[in-house]
Order: sequence, then structure tokens, then C-alpha cells
Amino acid sequence: MATSGNKIESFVNLINPKKNYEKLIELITNGEFKGNIVRQFELNDNVFNEDSFLSLLYYQGYITIKYVSTITTFCIPNYVSEALYASYFQKIINTKKEYNLDTKDISNGIIQFGDNGSIEEMTKVICRFLSHQSVRDKENFSEKTLKYVYSLFFSLSSQYYVYGEFPALQGFADIFVEKSVSSNAKYEAIIELKYLSKEKAKGVNIDKLKEDGISQMKKYIKDKRLEKRENMKKFVIIFEGFEKYYIYEV
Repeated sequence: MATSGNKIESFVNLINPKKNYEKLIELITNGEFKGNIVRQFELNDNVFNEDSFLSLLYYQGYITIKYVSTITTFCIPNYVSEALYASYFQKIINTKKEYNLDTKDISNGIIQFGDNGSIEEMTKVICRFLSHQSVRDKENFSEKTLKYVYSLFFSLSSQYYVYGEFPALQGFADIFVEKSVSSNAKYEAIIELKYLSKEKAKGVNIDKLKEDGISQMKKYIKDKRLEKRENMKKFVIIFEGFEKYYIYEV
């Protein structure tokens, strides 16, 4: 499967790499994107457009159809594919200096969590990464995007499986970080994320948001699949813009 990560890179660089890259980053950060399937396409600059690129990924099995209306919404089909995109994402971080982020920082964050149960270092890395996003990306940023960034960063390690929107009793936990079969890590986690833009944060009571998150978490951990797990960390993390965050352990 490792060679598939190289295939994704080759598809991106095939025709119109800048536009392809932007579309793939949209998928990685939002978990989905919209477009139309074309039955055939030619590999030249004049006719190979955004829909051609989406169709190429679709025909190769790297994306699947989430739902169809007037336009088709595509998403990542499964955990294996998500791990492949994470691998590609790691390579992008290594090669793009403007991110000012070394993957060893992510590794250190995962080690700190796995060994000590602290998510502080990983959150610092994510905070630093987000500060380099474009103005347009910042305008459209949401809790959903924050969830995908956390999920992808944890997916870079073979120590963990990462599940988004994990069903727990009557709700859905934002992220469940579970030890893989071969993991040497000590800790796992359930994470509830909240995001406020700087502007929106002015009119929001952070303490109230914290209490809401803690209340949700207490319901999730009553799920039988979670309540008996040893060394399960439970975090409510609130981002206020990209420069400020609060971590609460339940």
C-alpha cells in the first residue's frame, strides 16, 4: 500500500499540479469536496480540468461518492485511504518550507501523548501549522476542519488508529484515538473539539463552552466500548482563532 502514496503524488503532478494540490488539500482538511464525474478525459492542459482530476482519483478508488444532488460530493472511502493521504500529507509538509513544520515535531507530539498521556505538544504543533493557512482557508475554517487536522497528524503514526465522529451512546465523539494492534503506546484518547473564530469568541462564554464539552464527554465515556479501557485520556480542546487554545482533561 505504501506505493499508493507515491501514486497520489504522481496524479497530483500529472497536469495542472497547483490546482490539483489545492483540491487535494481541500479534501484533506474538510474530509470532502464537490465535483462531477466525467466519463473520459485527455491528458493535456486544455481539457484536463478539476473534474478530470476528481474522476481520476475516483476511478482509482482513492475517493468515493458520499452523496449525489445537483453536484456530487466525494469523500475519503476508508481508514486505509485516509492513512495514504496522511502519508502524502507528511511528504508535502517535508517539502514545503513555508509550513515551518518538521515532521519530527509531530512525532514528538505523538510520543508525548503515547508515553505520558499529554496532548499539549501535539496541540502546539497543530496550532503552529494552522497559523500558516491562507486567508481564504481561515475564513472557511470550522470544527470539522480542526478534527481532520488532528486525525491526519495522529494517522502519521503506526501506533494508532484514528476514528472521526465515533458513535458513543446517543452521540458522536469528535475523535477516538485507539492503539493499533502493534502499538507500544500506553495511552488512548477521546477528544471533543470546539472552534471559535477570534470575532465569534468575543461574544461567547468560554467557561460555558467548556462545560458543554465536558457534559458531552461524560456521556460518551459511558459507552461500554470505552468505559472499561485502561489509560483512556479524555480531552475537551477549545481553539480561539489559531493562536489561542484551552485544554481540559475530564
